[in-house]
Amino acid sequence: MKNNTLGRAFLLLVIAGAIGYGIGLGIDAAIRGELKFSASVPSAFALLFGFTAFFFGLYGYRGITRGLVFQVVGTVIGAALVTRIRALMGLESIGAFLFTEPAWVFGALVGVVSFFFGVGVMTDWVKWARGIDTPDHHEDEPGWQKYFGVSLDHKVIGIQYTVTALFLLAVGGTFALIFRSELAASGLDFLTLELDVFNQNGPQIYNTLMSLHGMIMIVSILLGISGIMNYVVPLLVGAHDMAFPRMNAFAYWVAVPASVLLLLALILGGFDTGWTGYPPLSSRAPLGVQMFFLGVFTAGWSSILGALNVIATVVRMRAERHDRHADADPRLGIRRHLHHRPDRHAVNRSFLPIGDVPAPVWDGILRPRQRRQPGSLPTFILVLLPPGGVRFRSPRLGRDL
Repeated sequence: MKNNTLGRAFLLLVIAGAIGYGIGLGIDAAIRGELKFSASVPSAFALLFGFTAFFFGLYGYRGITRGLVFQVVGTVIGAALVTRIRALMGLESIGAFLFTEPAWVFGALVGVVSFFFGVGVMTDWVKWARGIDTPDHHEDEPGWQKYFGVSLDHKVIGIQYTVTALFLLAVGGTFALIFRSELAASGLDFLTLELDVFNQNGPQIYNTLMSLHGMIMIVSILLGISGIMNYVVPLLVGAHDMAFPRMNAFAYWVAVPASVLLLLALILGGFDTGWTGYPPLSSRAPLGVQMFFLGVFTAGWSSILGALNVIATVVRMRAERHDRHADADPRLGIRRHLHHRPDRHAVNRSFLPIGDVPAPVWDGILRPRQRRQPGSLPTFILVLLPPGGVRFRSPRLGRDL
Protein backbone atom coordinates (compact mmCIF):
# COMPACT_ATOMS: atom_id res chain seq x y z
CA MET A 1 0.00 0.00 0.00
CA LYS A 2 1.40 3.39 -0.93
CA ASN A 3 1.96 5.79 1.89
CA ASN A 4 0.28 8.67 -0.01
CA THR A 5 -2.91 6.59 -0.32
CA LEU A 6 -3.07 5.94 3.41
CA GLY A 7 -2.19 9.54 4.20
CA ARG A 8 -4.90 10.79 1.87
CA ALA A 9 -7.43 8.47 3.57
CA PHE A 10 -6.60 9.83 7.03
CA LEU A 11 -6.71 13.40 5.71
CA LEU A 12 -10.17 12.82 4.27
CA LEU A 13 -11.18 11.20 7.57
CA VAL A 14 -10.30 14.37 9.47
CA ILE A 15 -11.80 16.77 6.92
CA ALA A 16 -15.04 14.83 6.40
CA GLY A 17 -15.39 14.23 10.14
CA ALA A 18 -15.10 17.98 10.77
CA ILE A 19 -17.60 18.74 8.00
CA GLY A 20 -20.04 16.14 9.33
CA TYR A 21 -19.66 17.51 12.85
CA GLY A 22 -20.37 21.02 11.60
CA ILE A 23 -23.47 19.90 9.68
CA GLY A 24 -24.76 17.93 12.65
CA LEU A 25 -24.04 20.83 15.00
CA GLY A 26 -26.04 23.17 12.80
CA ILE A 27 -28.99 20.77 12.59
CA ASP A 28 -28.92 20.16 16.34
CA ALA A 29 -28.73 23.89 17.08
CA ALA A 30 -31.70 24.54 14.79
CA ILE A 31 -33.75 21.96 16.71
CA ARG A 32 -32.59 22.80 20.24
CA GLY A 33 -32.39 26.54 19.79
CA GLU A 34 -28.93 26.50 21.39
CA LEU A 35 -25.40 25.48 20.45
CA LYS A 36 -24.21 22.36 22.31
CA PHE A 37 -20.86 20.94 21.22
CA SER A 38 -21.26 17.68 23.18
CA ALA A 39 -24.59 16.77 21.55
CA SER A 40 -25.04 13.36 19.99
CA VAL A 41 -26.22 14.42 16.52
CA PRO A 42 -22.94 16.17 15.54
CA SER A 43 -20.95 13.17 16.79
CA ALA A 44 -23.09 10.76 14.77
CA PHE A 45 -22.62 12.83 11.61
CA ALA A 46 -18.87 13.03 12.25
CA LEU A 47 -18.62 9.24 12.69
CA LEU A 48 -20.56 8.41 9.52
CA PHE A 49 -18.90 11.08 7.36
CA GLY A 50 -15.42 10.30 8.65
CA PHE A 51 -15.54 6.53 8.15
CA THR A 52 -17.03 6.88 4.68
CA ALA A 53 -14.41 9.42 3.62
CA PHE A 54 -11.60 7.23 4.98
CA PHE A 55 -12.57 4.29 2.80
CA PHE A 56 -13.17 6.64 -0.13
CA GLY A 57 -9.54 7.72 0.14
CA LEU A 58 -8.39 4.11 0.20
CA TYR A 59 -10.69 2.49 -2.31
CA GLY A 60 -12.69 5.11 -4.17
CA TYR A 61 -16.46 5.17 -4.54
CA ARG A 62 -17.06 1.44 -4.74
CA GLY A 63 -17.23 -1.57 -2.43
CA ILE A 64 -17.35 -0.66 1.23
CA THR A 65 -17.35 3.09 0.52
CA ARG A 66 -20.50 2.89 -1.58
CA GLY A 67 -22.04 0.54 0.98
CA LEU A 68 -21.51 3.05 3.80
CA VAL A 69 -22.92 5.87 1.67
CA PHE A 70 -25.97 3.75 0.90
CA GLN A 71 -26.36 2.95 4.60
CA VAL A 72 -26.29 6.62 5.60
CA VAL A 73 -28.69 7.64 2.83
CA GLY A 74 -30.99 4.68 3.52
CA THR A 75 -31.06 5.49 7.23
CA VAL A 76 -31.98 9.12 6.57
CA ILE A 77 -34.65 8.20 4.00
CA GLY A 78 -36.22 5.54 6.26
CA ALA A 79 -36.21 7.86 9.27
CA ALA A 80 -37.62 10.73 7.22
CA LEU A 81 -40.42 8.49 5.94
CA VAL A 82 -41.50 7.52 9.45
CA THR A 83 -41.15 11.15 10.56
CA ARG A 84 -43.48 12.23 7.76
CA ILE A 85 -46.02 9.56 8.65
CA ARG A 86 -45.95 10.55 12.33
CA ALA A 87 -46.40 14.20 11.39
CA LEU A 88 -49.46 13.37 9.29
CA MET A 89 -50.88 11.37 12.20
CA GLY A 90 -50.37 14.28 14.58
CA LEU A 91 -47.69 12.47 16.60
CA GLU A 92 -44.37 13.82 17.78
CA SER A 93 -42.03 14.00 14.79
CA ILE A 94 -38.84 15.48 16.28
CA GLY A 95 -36.91 13.77 19.03
CA ALA A 96 -33.91 14.54 21.20
CA PHE A 97 -31.62 12.98 18.59
CA LEU A 98 -33.13 14.72 15.55
CA PHE A 99 -35.51 11.81 14.77
CA THR A 100 -37.87 10.01 17.11
CA GLU A 101 -37.13 6.50 18.33
CA PRO A 102 -39.44 4.66 15.87
CA ALA A 103 -37.91 6.69 13.03
CA TRP A 104 -34.38 5.71 14.07
CA VAL A 105 -35.31 2.03 14.32
CA PHE A 106 -36.95 1.87 10.90
CA GLY A 107 -34.23 4.04 9.37
CA ALA A 108 -31.48 1.80 10.76
CA LEU A 109 -33.14 -1.28 9.26
CA VAL A 110 -33.49 0.43 5.87
CA GLY A 111 -29.86 1.50 6.15
CA VAL A 112 -28.66 -2.07 6.71
CA VAL A 113 -30.56 -3.35 3.66
CA SER A 114 -29.30 -0.39 1.62
CA PHE A 115 -25.73 -1.25 2.59
CA PHE A 116 -26.09 -4.71 1.02
CA PHE A 117 -27.11 -3.21 -2.31
CA GLY A 118 -24.48 -0.51 -2.12
CA VAL A 119 -21.55 -2.78 -1.38
CA GLY A 120 -22.60 -5.10 -4.22
CA VAL A 121 -22.96 -8.34 -2.27
CA MET A 122 -26.45 -8.91 -3.70
CA THR A 123 -25.62 -8.03 -7.30
CA ASP A 124 -25.53 -11.63 -8.56
CA TRP A 125 -28.78 -12.54 -6.77
CA VAL A 126 -30.52 -9.53 -8.31
CA LYS A 127 -29.26 -10.55 -11.76
CA TRP A 128 -30.53 -14.10 -11.23
CA ALA A 129 -33.94 -12.73 -10.28
CA ARG A 130 -33.93 -10.81 -13.57
CA GLY A 131 -32.93 -13.94 -15.52
CA ILE A 132 -29.32 -12.87 -16.15
CA ASP A 133 -26.58 -15.52 -15.86
CA THR A 134 -23.41 -14.80 -13.91
CA PRO A 135 -20.10 -16.72 -13.71
CA ASP A 136 -19.65 -19.12 -10.83
CA HIS A 137 -16.60 -17.22 -9.58
CA HIS A 138 -15.44 -13.66 -10.13
CA GLU A 139 -11.81 -12.77 -10.57
CA ASP A 140 -10.54 -10.46 -7.84
CA GLU A 141 -8.47 -7.45 -8.71
CA PRO A 142 -4.80 -7.88 -7.80
CA GLY A 143 -3.30 -6.19 -4.78
CA TRP A 144 -4.61 -5.09 -1.43
CA GLN A 145 -7.70 -3.31 -2.77
CA LYS A 146 -9.60 -6.56 -3.22
CA TYR A 147 -10.08 -6.71 0.54
CA PHE A 148 -12.34 -3.61 0.47
CA GLY A 149 -14.84 -5.05 -2.01
CA VAL A 150 -16.97 -8.15 -2.43
CA SER A 151 -14.94 -11.28 -3.11
CA LEU A 152 -16.04 -14.90 -3.41
CA ASP A 153 -12.59 -16.29 -2.54
CA HIS A 154 -12.68 -17.98 0.86
CA LYS A 155 -9.14 -16.83 1.66
CA VAL A 156 -9.96 -13.19 0.96
CA ILE A 157 -13.13 -13.43 3.03
CA GLY A 158 -11.18 -15.07 5.85
CA ILE A 159 -8.73 -12.17 5.90
CA GLN A 160 -11.61 -9.67 5.79
CA TYR A 161 -13.17 -11.36 8.81
CA THR A 162 -9.89 -11.37 10.70
CA VAL A 163 -9.02 -7.71 10.08
CA THR A 164 -12.53 -6.62 11.07
CA ALA A 165 -12.27 -8.73 14.23
CA LEU A 166 -8.94 -7.11 15.14
CA PHE A 167 -10.45 -3.65 14.64
CA LEU A 168 -13.38 -4.46 16.93
CA LEU A 169 -11.00 -5.99 19.48
CA ALA A 170 -9.10 -2.70 19.53
CA VAL A 171 -12.32 -0.71 19.97
CA GLY A 172 -13.67 -2.99 22.70
CA GLY A 173 -10.28 -3.06 24.42
CA THR A 174 -10.14 0.74 24.40
CA PHE A 175 -13.56 0.85 26.05
CA ALA A 176 -12.28 -1.55 28.72
CA LEU A 177 -9.19 0.59 29.36
CA ILE A 178 -11.38 3.65 29.92
CA PHE A 179 -13.90 2.19 32.35
CA ARG A 180 -11.34 0.03 34.15
CA SER A 181 -9.11 3.07 34.70
CA GLU A 182 -11.97 4.40 36.81
CA LEU A 183 -11.49 1.35 39.07
CA ALA A 184 -7.69 1.42 39.10
CA ALA A 185 -7.41 3.10 42.52
CA SER A 186 -9.70 3.90 45.40
CA GLY A 187 -11.10 7.40 45.07
CA LEU A 188 -10.06 7.81 41.44
CA ASP A 189 -12.84 9.66 39.67
CA PHE A 190 -12.26 11.08 36.20
CA LEU A 191 -15.65 10.07 34.72
CA THR A 192 -17.36 12.72 36.81
CA LEU A 193 -20.88 14.10 36.81
CA GLU A 194 -19.54 17.29 35.24
CA LEU A 195 -18.24 15.37 32.21
CA ASP A 196 -20.41 15.88 29.12
CA VAL A 197 -19.62 13.58 26.18
CA PHE A 198 -22.20 12.47 23.59
CA ASN A 199 -24.82 14.18 25.73
CA GLN A 200 -23.96 11.84 28.64
CA ASN A 201 -22.27 12.47 31.98
CA GLY A 202 -19.45 10.38 33.45
CA PRO A 203 -21.51 7.63 35.13
CA GLN A 204 -23.64 7.25 32.01
CA ILE A 205 -20.54 6.97 29.81
CA TYR A 206 -19.16 4.35 32.23
CA ASN A 207 -22.31 2.22 31.94
CA THR A 208 -22.40 2.56 28.16
CA LEU A 209 -18.74 1.62 27.69
CA MET A 210 -19.10 -1.34 30.04
CA SER A 211 -22.20 -2.55 28.20
CA LEU A 212 -20.79 -2.08 24.70
CA HIS A 213 -17.43 -3.61 25.62
CA GLY A 214 -18.99 -6.99 26.32
CA MET A 215 -20.95 -7.31 23.07
CA ILE A 216 -18.24 -5.81 20.86
CA MET A 217 -15.72 -8.31 22.21
CA ILE A 218 -18.16 -11.18 21.64
CA VAL A 219 -18.79 -10.07 18.05
CA SER A 220 -15.05 -9.69 17.46
CA ILE A 221 -14.42 -13.24 18.70
CA LEU A 222 -17.18 -14.53 16.42
CA LEU A 223 -15.64 -12.74 13.45
CA GLY A 224 -12.18 -14.00 14.35
CA ILE A 225 -13.36 -17.60 14.49
CA SER A 226 -15.19 -17.12 11.20
CA GLY A 227 -12.02 -15.76 9.63
CA ILE A 228 -9.95 -18.77 10.64
CA MET A 229 -12.62 -21.23 9.57
CA ASN A 230 -13.18 -19.53 6.21
CA TYR A 231 -9.48 -19.66 5.47
CA VAL A 232 -8.64 -23.19 6.63
CA VAL A 233 -11.82 -25.29 6.34
CA PRO A 234 -11.73 -25.71 2.53
CA LEU A 235 -8.01 -26.48 2.76
CA LEU A 236 -8.56 -29.08 5.48
CA VAL A 237 -11.36 -30.91 3.70
CA GLY A 238 -9.85 -30.67 0.22
CA ALA A 239 -12.53 -28.38 -1.26
CA HIS A 240 -11.79 -25.59 -3.73
CA ASP A 241 -14.03 -23.15 -1.83
CA MET A 242 -16.96 -22.98 0.55
CA ALA A 243 -20.21 -24.65 -0.46
CA PHE A 244 -22.02 -21.32 -0.97
CA PRO A 245 -19.47 -18.64 -1.92
CA ARG A 246 -22.02 -15.84 -2.29
CA MET A 247 -23.67 -16.60 1.02
CA ASN A 248 -20.17 -16.71 2.50
CA ALA A 249 -19.50 -13.19 1.28
CA PHE A 250 -22.95 -12.06 2.41
CA ALA A 251 -22.34 -13.45 5.91
CA TYR A 252 -19.23 -11.30 6.24
CA TRP A 253 -20.75 -8.09 4.89
CA VAL A 254 -23.69 -8.46 7.28
CA ALA A 255 -21.22 -7.83 10.12
CA VAL A 256 -20.08 -4.45 8.76
CA PRO A 257 -23.34 -2.47 9.14
CA ALA A 258 -23.90 -4.32 12.42
CA SER A 259 -20.61 -2.90 13.71
CA VAL A 260 -21.69 0.59 12.64
CA LEU A 261 -24.95 0.21 14.57
CA LEU A 262 -23.11 -0.93 17.70
CA LEU A 263 -20.85 2.13 17.55
CA LEU A 264 -23.86 4.39 17.00
CA ALA A 265 -25.28 3.07 20.27
CA LEU A 266 -22.48 4.91 22.09
CA ILE A 267 -23.35 8.20 20.43
CA LEU A 268 -27.15 8.09 20.42
CA GLY A 269 -27.70 8.33 24.15
CA GLY A 270 -25.89 5.16 25.21
CA PHE A 271 -27.52 2.54 27.45
CA ASP A 272 -27.04 1.03 30.89
CA THR A 273 -28.29 -2.56 30.55
CA GLY A 274 -24.98 -4.41 30.45
CA TRP A 275 -24.05 -6.56 27.45
CA THR A 276 -27.06 -8.87 27.98
CA GLY A 277 -29.63 -6.14 27.29
CA TYR A 278 -32.33 -7.83 29.35
CA PRO A 279 -35.60 -6.10 30.33
CA PRO A 280 -36.78 -4.28 32.32
CA LEU A 281 -33.61 -2.15 32.10
CA SER A 282 -33.64 -2.27 28.31
CA SER A 283 -37.27 -1.18 28.24
CA ARG A 284 -36.39 2.06 29.97
CA ALA A 285 -32.92 2.69 28.52
CA PRO A 286 -32.13 5.60 26.16
CA LEU A 287 -32.23 5.40 22.36
CA GLY A 288 -28.77 3.82 22.21
CA VAL A 289 -30.17 0.47 23.32
CA GLN A 290 -32.21 0.32 20.11
CA MET A 291 -29.03 0.55 18.02
CA PHE A 292 -27.53 -2.09 20.30
CA PHE A 293 -30.46 -4.45 19.71
CA LEU A 294 -30.37 -3.96 15.95
CA GLY A 295 -26.59 -4.40 15.88
CA VAL A 296 -26.76 -7.67 17.82
CA PHE A 297 -29.66 -8.90 15.71
CA THR A 298 -27.79 -8.15 12.46
CA ALA A 299 -24.46 -9.57 13.64
CA GLY A 300 -26.18 -12.77 14.78
CA TRP A 301 -27.15 -13.61 11.22
CA SER A 302 -23.50 -13.46 10.22
CA SER A 303 -22.75 -16.26 12.69
CA ILE A 304 -25.78 -18.32 11.67
CA LEU A 305 -25.19 -18.10 7.92
CA GLY A 306 -21.49 -18.79 8.37
CA ALA A 307 -22.22 -21.87 10.47
CA LEU A 308 -24.62 -23.26 7.88
CA ASN A 309 -22.03 -22.72 5.17
CA VAL A 310 -19.27 -24.42 7.13
CA ILE A 311 -21.39 -27.48 7.92
CA ALA A 312 -22.52 -27.79 4.30
CA THR A 313 -18.90 -27.56 3.16
CA VAL A 314 -17.67 -30.20 5.59
CA VAL A 315 -20.52 -32.63 4.95
CA ARG A 316 -20.88 -32.32 1.19
CA MET A 317 -17.55 -31.13 -0.24
CA ARG A 318 -14.82 -32.99 1.62
CA ALA A 319 -12.37 -35.01 -0.42
CA GLU A 320 -12.17 -38.81 -0.22
CA ARG A 321 -10.58 -40.36 2.86
CA HIS A 322 -11.33 -37.24 4.90
CA ASP A 323 -13.25 -38.19 8.03
CA ARG A 324 -15.12 -35.46 9.83
CA HIS A 325 -17.11 -34.86 12.97
CA ALA A 326 -19.70 -32.11 12.60
CA ASP A 327 -20.62 -31.54 16.21
CA ALA A 328 -22.23 -28.13 15.76
CA ASP A 329 -25.93 -27.77 15.31
CA PRO A 330 -26.81 -24.40 13.74
CA ARG A 331 -30.24 -24.58 15.32
CA LEU A 332 -28.59 -23.85 18.66
CA GLY A 333 -27.48 -20.44 17.45
CA ILE A 334 -30.80 -19.78 15.73
CA ARG A 335 -32.70 -20.88 18.82
CA ARG A 336 -30.77 -18.59 21.11
CA HIS A 337 -30.81 -15.76 18.60
CA LEU A 338 -34.60 -15.97 18.39
CA HIS A 339 -34.98 -16.68 22.10
CA HIS A 340 -33.32 -13.43 23.18
CA ARG A 341 -35.02 -11.65 20.23
CA PRO A 342 -33.33 -8.25 20.21
CA ASP A 343 -35.59 -7.38 17.28
CA ARG A 344 -38.64 -8.05 19.46
CA HIS A 345 -37.34 -5.74 22.19
CA ALA A 346 -36.64 -3.03 19.62
CA VAL A 347 -40.16 -3.24 18.18
CA ASN A 348 -41.74 -3.32 21.64
CA ARG A 349 -39.86 -0.18 22.67
CA SER A 350 -40.71 1.69 19.45
CA PHE A 351 -44.39 0.86 19.13
CA LEU A 352 -45.37 -0.06 22.72
CA PRO A 353 -43.44 2.31 24.98
CA ILE A 354 -43.30 1.04 28.54
CA GLY A 355 -43.80 4.59 29.78
CA ASP A 356 -47.30 4.58 28.31
CA VAL A 357 -48.33 1.37 30.11
CA PRO A 358 -50.15 1.82 33.44
CA ALA A 359 -48.12 0.70 36.43
CA PRO A 360 -50.54 -2.10 37.52
CA VAL A 361 -50.45 -3.59 34.03
CA TRP A 362 -46.66 -3.36 33.90
CA ASP A 363 -46.09 -4.83 37.35
CA GLY A 364 -48.75 -7.53 37.10
CA ILE A 365 -48.53 -8.66 33.48
CA LEU A 366 -45.59 -7.34 31.48
CA ARG A 367 -42.77 -7.51 34.00
CA PRO A 368 -43.19 -11.27 34.77
CA ARG A 369 -43.22 -12.01 31.03
CA GLN A 370 -40.02 -10.00 30.50
CA ARG A 371 -37.97 -11.96 33.00
CA ARG A 372 -35.15 -14.17 31.88
CA GLN A 373 -36.24 -17.76 31.51
CA PRO A 374 -34.76 -20.12 34.13
CA GLY A 375 -31.97 -22.36 32.96
CA SER A 376 -31.09 -20.41 29.81
CA LEU A 377 -27.36 -20.45 29.11
CA PRO A 378 -25.45 -17.20 28.58
CA THR A 379 -25.85 -15.75 25.13
CA PHE A 380 -22.22 -15.94 24.15
CA ILE A 381 -22.06 -19.73 24.68
CA LEU A 382 -24.85 -20.62 22.27
CA VAL A 383 -23.84 -17.98 19.76
CA LEU A 384 -20.29 -19.31 19.74
CA LEU A 385 -21.32 -22.93 19.30
CA PRO A 386 -22.35 -22.77 15.63
CA PRO A 387 -19.12 -21.30 14.22
CA GLY A 388 -16.80 -22.85 16.78
CA GLY A 389 -18.22 -26.33 17.32
CA VAL A 390 -17.06 -28.16 14.20
CA ARG A 391 -14.18 -30.61 14.67
CA PHE A 392 -12.08 -31.93 11.85
CA ARG A 393 -10.08 -35.14 11.99
CA SER A 394 -6.93 -35.23 9.93
CA PRO A 395 -6.15 -38.75 8.60
CA ARG A 396 -2.53 -37.74 8.28
CA LEU A 397 -2.09 -36.46 11.83
CA GLY A 398 -4.59 -38.90 13.37
CA ARG A 399 -6.08 -36.32 15.70
CA ASP A 400 -8.74 -33.63 15.80
CA LEU A 401 -8.02 -30.20 14.35
